[in-house]
Amino acid sequence: MQEHHSTGIIPDATLEPRLRALLRELPPAQAAVLEELWRERERLLGLAEQHRLVMQSVTDGVLVTTIGGVIEYANEAAHQLFVNRRVLRDQRLPELVAREEQVQLREYVQRAAEGDAVRAQCTVVRPDGDLRRLNLSISPLREHGHVSALVVSLTDFTDEARARDEVAASNARFRDLAEVATDGIWTVDRRGLFTSVNPATLELAGRSRSEMLGRSAIPMIAPEDQSAVAGHFRAVLGGKRERYECHIIRKDGSRRLVAVANSPIVTRGTVTGILGVVRDLTDERTRSVAFERLEATHTRLVDSAEDAIATIDEDGRFTSVNRALEKVSGKPRSALIGTNFVEILRPSERADLWRLFAATLGGERQRRELRFTRPDGAQRIAAVLATPLVEHGRVTGVLAVARDVTDERNLQEQVVRREKLAALGELVSGVVHEMNVPLQTILSNVQLLEQEPALPEATRECAATVASEVRRASRIVNKLLTFARQNPAERLATDLNAVIEDTVELRRYPLRVQDIELQVELDRSLPVTWADPFQLQQVFLNILGNAEQAVVQHPGARRIRVTTRRAGDSAIVSVADSGPGIAPEHFPHIFNPFYTTKPRGSGTGLGLSIADGIVRDHGGTIRVQSEPGKGATFEVALPIVSPPAPPSP
Repeated sequence: MQEHHSTGIIPDATLEPRLRALLRELPPAQAAVLEELWRERERLLGLAEQHRLVMQSVTDGVLVTTIGGVIEYANEAAHQLFVNRRVLRDQRLPELVAREEQVQLREYVQRAAEGDAVRAQCTVVRPDGDLRRLNLSISPLREHGHVSALVVSLTDFTDEARARDEVAASNARFRDLAEVATDGIWTVDRRGLFTSVNPATLELAGRSRSEMLGRSAIPMIAPEDQSAVAGHFRAVLGGKRERYECHIIRKDGSRRLVAVANSPIVTRGTVTGILGVVRDLTDERTRSVAFERLEATHTRLVDSAEDAIATIDEDGRFTSVNRALEKVSGKPRSALIGTNFVEILRPSERADLWRLFAATLGGERQRRELRFTRPDGAQRIAAVLATPLVEHGRVTGVLAVARDVTDERNLQEQVVRREKLAALGELVSGVVHEMNVPLQTILSNVQLLEQEPALPEATRECAATVASEVRRASRIVNKLLTFARQNPAERLATDLNAVIEDTVELRRYPLRVQDIELQVELDRSLPVTWADPFQLQQVFLNILGNAEQAVVQHPGARRIRVTTRRAGDSAIVSVADSGPGIAPEHFPHIFNPFYTTKPRGSGTGLGLSIADGIVRDHGGTIRVQSEPGKGATFEVALPIVSPPAPPSP
């Protein structure tokens, strides 16, 4: 018998023993064909897994519609955007938006059906009356050169829009305050030219608005004070806050003694001008009273800023803080002044901030983005501008301005995700050709091979095995596509054992390649129950996926055991793993939305929350048992509900 040597395309270690034996027995040409068929099978199984992972990782809403705009598929993120998961399938996309936008959206759908990619914005009215603003992208899905369907991506930007509106409202409140303030409030640019003045400033200067805007502030200062005021301006442009007194010359030539407080105006980390508050001291009985009132006004203005602002001495102690910093730290001003600034952060977050402070004390302005944790536990990102405070040529402290840029960074990440969604249409259009057609080609070739009269019996058995595996791969693809369609919630007479078997089949291949031993013990006496099999499959896929990740990250034996049994009027589905277990401090939170113990970027924290909601909707419960180092067991208890009797004729 002629011995066959591997072509090297597939390492011998990756082939099943019987296939390796067959390759040695076959002539080289037939062996090469069979080896190529096996390699194609492995590639297609990998594509199926890739498709499933892509569908699970998409956080924006995704719809697939007919060219007429009728929804055929919606992912979980889309269901969350529209709240009610029962109403999306078979609905017309234009009818889901606000009535006044429906005609325009129909035109967009028509354009996409003709082959154009469309980007727009729309408004969705949820069942509870909440209005949500969405970025909408419609892309044509082509098969054989013709548009066969439309892929729609949806991103909710309502919260970002509201945040911008709040900032605009805050600016409007500031302008209103300036208009009615009895103190003069003004701004100048870096050249010292007035850019805004309030009525009190005009009254104090004895000039009209047109006589001040665009003019330099220095000529209005008494000659003997001009040099000192110019020095104060330079210090403020360097990041300091300044308080001083000077004399001004009114338009009628009269002199007034004024107290001035200046702060830098910071835009995107750069000082772009000066904010000034001025009070007439001429008629004040004492300067101290004027300065106290001036400081109060200045504090109110600084407190109106959205950014956290603080001054820190050489020893790292707060000397002043604004209201935004109180809000971020969760501590009142009285508790912050005099304390070390790093104490507002968790110990693990302090090193980077201290290095920033030390570098600023060296005399150089520093910019950096740092991660911090709010008192409510939320992880945020702050853009920090630290400017040295210089007095008599020596650095005496630091002015720090911190802005929460988490939403901006999240928007940047959403742009990246939208780019990934642009490729999703190509993946969906190609998956049928890349899976079903090659699988059928493989099956046809194997069947031709089986018809060879002189084919050895051992070869015929191996060919039958390949044909069986190809049919199994086809079933897996169909089950993945069935799961991805996210059928509307519908209660059916459901065999829980069949749901478990389908779920296990979807995960069997990745479990095997990760060397995870899977044990399945099903109680065949379980009766059918009235439930939604697609939703329950989502529950079990999530729990099984968590178990898979747990055992992979834990040294030792990799085992997962799935069982079903009956307990009274309930069916119990148990998933036990040999992973590291769950720490006690996580138990109260594991079913909370967005709570995850996985590394950043590895999970959304929604899986168990969604699973718990589905089980509760079925009248059941999820219970967790775990000890650190001894694995975890999730038990899903579902009531056994008899299917309703058919209506009488």
